[in-house]
Parts: sequence; structure tokens; C-alpha cells
Amino acid sequence: LFKICKFTNVCRYLRLLTEEHAVIKSEQLLIAEVKKTDEAEKAAFDELSSSLRTSYAKEQEQSDRVKTWTVIASTLGALFGIIGAWVANEVRMRKMKELVPDSALLTSLVKEITALVEKQQSEVAAFIMDIREAMHLKAAEGIPVVTPNKGMTDYVLSEAIVNLLQEQNKVLTKELDAIKRLIAIELNSKTETPNVVYIGSDMEDLLNKSEKNIESKMKLQTLVEVVFLYTLIAVSLPLIYAFFKGT
Repeated sequence: LFKICKFTNVCRYLRLLTEEHAVIKSEQLLIAEVKKTDEAEKAAFDELSSSLRTSYAKEQEQSDRVKTWTVIASTLGALFGIIGAWVANEVRMRKMKELVPDSALLTSLVKEITALVEKQQSEVAAFIMDIREAMHLKAAEGIPVVTPNKGMTDYVLSEAIVNLLQEQNKVLTKELDAIKRLIAIELNSKTETPNVVYIGSDMEDLLNKSEKNIESKMKLQTLVEVVFLYTLIAVSLPLIYAFFKGT
């Protein structure tokens, strides 16, 4: 019985040893698999970190490239804007130079206009004085005259000419209205006079013709003077305005 029990214990011990060996072997296999899994996890983590670093580097590089191109585009835009403004300014200045004559030509033109204005105002003043002397009236108010000095600039002289033309226009309008009114009064006084003197038919026709001729000449001369003066004003004012605008 003792031998049988001993044999049974030995068999059980051997079976336990076999099972322990199998367990140890399976444990070693599991440990190897865990190590492989850890290594694979580390490799995957390293690859993920490398991918993240590469992606961040690419994103940073793209951002730097965008910033660089933005600065370049802004600089080019500002440069093109400056060049465009300069070209537009040059074109505008050339057009203004083409429109506005040279200063020498404009100075000679201003001098010619001054001479014409002086001549015209002297003729008009002489004409008005002749009419007033013929009608035995008092002397008319004088029309101002512009006498250019050496120290006067073209701008001051042009302003003086404009003011002179305006004053002449007012004075001439007043004088023409007064002359028309005086002629009408003279004609009415002649037609309404009570002392009638008989004149022959031939003499009366001659006087009527002379009166009509004188009246028509006066009207024609007055009309020519006024038209010439207004034409001179209409021609000189745009030139003077263009000169002021150019200067």
C-alpha cells in the first residue's frame, strides 16, 4: 500500500511538473508577444510623432510661404499703384501743358489784349464825348484805364483787365441807356415843339434823310462798338481763366 501511494504521488508530481512546464512555456510565449506588441506600439508612436513633426514643419513652411507671397504682392501692388499714379500725373500734366500756352505767348497775348482794351475804351470814350457835345450835355464819367507797370505780374495784370472789362461793361451799359433816353427825349421835344417853322418839301426831305442817316450811323457805330467790345470780352475771359487755372 505504501508503494502504491508513493507511486501515485510520484505520478501526480510528474503531472504537475508537466503542467508547470507547459504554463511556464505559455507564459514565456505571452511575454514575447507582449514585448513585440510594446515594440510595435513604440514604433507606431515614433512614426506618428515623426508624421506630426513633418506635418507641422510643412504647415509652418506653407504659412511662411504665404506670408512671403503676401508681402511680395503688397509691395508689388504699392509699386504698381505708385507707377500708375505717376504715369497718370505725367499724362495729365502733358495734357495741361498742351492746353495751356507758353508763358511768353500768354504774356504777349495779355499785352495785346491790354492794348486792344485801351484802344477800344479810348474810341468809346471819344464817341460818347462827341455825342454829349453834340447834345450839349455834361461830361460823362471817365472809364478807368489799366497802365501796365514793369513790376506788375501777369496774374495781377490779368485780374486788373478782368475788373476793367467788368467796369467798362457797366459804364457802357449805363451810357448807352442814357444816350437812348436822351435821343428819345430830343425826338419827342422836336415833334412836340409849339413853334413850327415852315420848310419846303425838298428841304424837309433832305433834313429827314440827313437825320435818318445820322441816326442809322449812330446806331450802327454803337452796335459795332458794343459787339466788338463784347466779342473782345468773350474771347479774352476764357484765355485769362485758362491762364489762372494753369498758374
